[in-house]
Amino acid sequence: GSGALSVKVIPDGPTRVLQICDLNQRKNNFSSGQEEFPTTESELRKMMNPDTDQELEVIVKLKDGIGLSLVNKVPEELIFTSLKKINIHFTQTAASQVLELGVDVVQVDNQLLGTTHPIMLSLTPHTDENEVVEEGPALQLTAMKIPSRSPLTDLFKHLMITARKFTVHIEEKLLMKLISFFGYGQPESEIEKLDEIIHEKSTEQSGPQRRLYFENLKVNVPQIKLSVYTSNKLPPDLKALKSTLGFPLIRFEDAVIDLDPYIRVHPYETQEFIVADVLKHFQEELMSQAAKILGSVDFLGNPVGLLNDVSEGVSGLIKYGNVGGLIRNVTHGVSNSAAKFAGTLSDGLGKTMDLRHQTEREFIRYQAATSGEHFVAGIHGLAHGIIGGLTSVITSTVEGVKTDGGVSGFIAGLGRGLVGTVTKPVAGALDFASETAQAVRETASLSGHRLQNQRVRMPRCCRGPQGLLPQYSDTQAEGQELLFKLTDNIQAEFFIAVEHIDSYCVIISSEAVYFLKNKDSVDRDAIFLEVKYDDLYHCLVSKDHGKVYVQLTKKAVNTASGVAIPGPSHQKPMVHVKSESLAVKLSQEINYAKSLFSEQHLMLRPFENEHSDL
Repeated sequence: GSGALSVKVIPDGPTRVLQICDLNQRKNNFSSGQEEFPTTESELRKMMNPDTDQELEVIVKLKDGIGLSLVNKVPEELIFTSLKKINIHFTQTAASQVLELGVDVVQVDNQLLGTTHPIMLSLTPHTDENEVVEEGPALQLTAMKIPSRSPLTDLFKHLMITARKFTVHIEEKLLMKLISFFGYGQPESEIEKLDEIIHEKSTEQSGPQRRLYFENLKVNVPQIKLSVYTSNKLPPDLKALKSTLGFPLIRFEDAVIDLDPYIRVHPYETQEFIVADVLKHFQEELMSQAAKILGSVDFLGNPVGLLNDVSEGVSGLIKYGNVGGLIRNVTHGVSNSAAKFAGTLSDGLGKTMDLRHQTEREFIRYQAATSGEHFVAGIHGLAHGIIGGLTSVITSTVEGVKTDGGVSGFIAGLGRGLVGTVTKPVAGALDFASETAQAVRETASLSGHRLQNQRVRMPRCCRGPQGLLPQYSDTQAEGQELLFKLTDNIQAEFFIAVEHIDSYCVIISSEAVYFLKNKDSVDRDAIFLEVKYDDLYHCLVSKDHGKVYVQLTKKAVNTASGVAIPGPSHQKPMVHVKSESLAVKLSQEINYAKSLFSEQHLMLRPFENEHSDL
C-alpha cells in the first residue's frame, strides 16, 4: 500500500466497526466519482441532518398538568388520572436528540360512586419524621437518540425511566370493570373480529422489523405499597368475568414490595420484545415478594403491618427517645390487626345471610369509612345484627316464599332464617369489635402520614339529558353525589339536574324530584318533599300574595276513565322560590324530566324484544 492508513470507528446497527483502509486508495475512489458511505461521525451526521447549522430546542411547562378520564359504555367514570407540574425539554442537534420529561405529581383516582378507597395510585407519603425526604419528580424519563445509518434501527445512548415510591389501592369491583373495559371476557364473535384485524396488520407489516438499540436501558420503580380490597357484592356480569379469570383475589393491606430495577446493557431487540421483557421482569419481582403479601393478608391480622409498626416505634425510641411514638405505633399495629381479623370473620359470616341484610351492613360500613365515625358505626352494626337475628325467621321465610314460592320456598326461607338467628347477632358483634378497633387505630394515627388523600375532583356525571356525555361540571358532580347518598343505587336512578336555593336544594333525577333541607350531612331525613314522576301530573309556576311558588300537581288517585287528571287541591304541594326566573327554570327542568320518564316507560327494552322473538 501507500503506507498511510485511515483508521475509523463507525456505527453499524448496535455494533461498533473498526474500519482500516488505504488513505490514497480512499482519495482515488473519491476523485473517480465512486459513492462511498461516510466513515466519520461528522460525515454521518451531515448525511442524516443536511442542515447541520440549525438546532431545535423545545421547552414545555404545564403547571396544572393534564387529566385523563376513563368512561365505559354504561356510562360511568372508572378512573381519573391526574398528571401535574409537567416539564418537557427536547433538544435536537446534528449529533443527537435529547428528551427530558418530568412529572412532579401523579395520581389515579377511583371514580366509582360509593367506593371507600377513592385513591387508586398516589405517591407514598412521608412516614418517618427523621427520614430523609425524597425529592424529585414522581416520574422521570431521560432519553438520548443518535443518528443511525440503517433505516430499520434506532440507536439510543440511553433510556432511563425512574419513578418514586407509590401506594396502590386495588378495589376488586374497579379491577373487574377495568378488565372488562379493555376487552377481556368479550363474546367470541368480538374476539374473532379482533384476531382478524391483528392478523391483517401482521401480514401488512411482514418483513424486516424495526429494532431498537440501547447502550443503557433502565426502568426503576423502587417500591410499591400495595393493598387489595375484595368486594362482597358484585353485579352478575362482573361475577361471570371473575369466574373466567381463574384466580381468586385475597384481601390484604399495605404490603411493602421492594422491586429491583430493570437494567439492560446493549440490548438490540424489537419494541414488542423489550416491552414484554420489562413486564416479565416486574412480574417476577412481584412473585418473589409473595411472602410479604401473604404476611399482610387480613385473615391473618396483617402480621407484617404489626411488625412494621412495632419496629418503627422501637427504632424511634432507641434513636431519639420517643416514648410516645412507641406507644402510638404499638397501639396502631395491635388495633389494626384486631380490626382486620374481626372484619374477616364478619365477612365470612356475612356470606350466609340474605342479600337485604348484607346490603344494609355494607351501607353502615360505607358510612363509617366516609365519615370516620367507626365507633358509632360499630354500635349501629351491633344493633342491626341483634334486630336482624330476632326477626330473621319471619323475614327470611317471607322472602323465601316470595322468591321461590310454594312449600320449597317456605322451607328454604325458614332454614335461612334459623341460621340467621345465630349468625346475624354474631356478625353484628364482630362488626362492633372491628369498628371499635378501627376507631382506636384512627385515634393512634395522630401523624398526618396516615391520613387518606382526597380525589382531585368528584366523579363526573356521565349522562346528559339526551344520553350524551356532557362536559365536566362541579355542580353536576356534586348533585350526582347527593343523589347517590339518597338512593344508594345510581345505576337504576340517574341524575339530571340540581338547583341550590337559599334554605334548600332541589335534586331532579330520572325517577323523582327531591326537595332537601340544607344540612351538613345528607340523608333521607333531609327530604321534606319527594314526588315520584308516576304520581306527578305536571309542574307549574304559581303566585300568591306577591310570592312565587313551584306547584307540583299530583295525579288523581282513581279515575273511572283510566286517563290521568289533576288531583284535588291537597295533592298540589307548593314550594316557595325566591325569584320568578328560577321558578320557571325549575318547573321546566321537572317537566322535562317527567317527559323523559314517560318516554322511557313507553320504550321497548332489548330483553323484552328478545323474549318476544322466542
